Amino acid sequence: MIHAVVLPLLVVSASYLGAFLLTEHLVMPVQRLILPDVSAWASLVFLPHGVRVLTAWLFGWWSILLLAPSALFTVFLLYGFSDISIWQGLSFVPGVLAAATAFALAAWVGRDLRFGVGKPAQWREVLAVGLLASLFNSAGTMLVRGEKPMVTLVCLLGDIIGLVACLALLMQAFRWARLWKGA
Repeated sequence: MIHAVVLPLLVVSASYLGAFLLTEHLVMPVQRLILPDVSAWASLVFLPHGVRVLTAWLFGWWSILLLAPSALFTVFLLYGFSDISIWQGLSFVPGVLAAATAFALAAWVGRDLRFGVGKPAQWREVLAVGLLASLFNSAGTMLVRGEKPMVTLVCLLGDIIGLVACLALLMQAFRWARLWKGA
């Protein structure tokens, strides 16, 4: 039983932290060269959103518990461990809740896309739910941090591009796995 919780927690945490660190140390330096004004407050390729959506697709509501520790840790990486405001500390909550809520809403309207439930989801459907999750996240972030609409729009765009990048990487990994298995 412990493996059923610990292993997914470790994999999700490593994936989220890896996506965050790639965004911070690879994407953001390039973005700062191209768009320095935007880079002060948003990433145009936010890979952690892809991890959030894929985790919610695989685990449903459990994704909230799986994502929360690493999402909270990244808040401390961004803002530091001292002098963090309550609003900065809570800024991870909308993102952690958004994807699970979006998949639950899709199920509520008759298309349960979560992994292992009914007909397998197509990547376009997962992308559509990821867009909805990003809208929820953006709205929640505006409420928690009081972001301006332009910041929210760029964050929404960064979430979607990050999800597309994660989906593309995952699809390529599956192709390589099939080729490797067939060789």
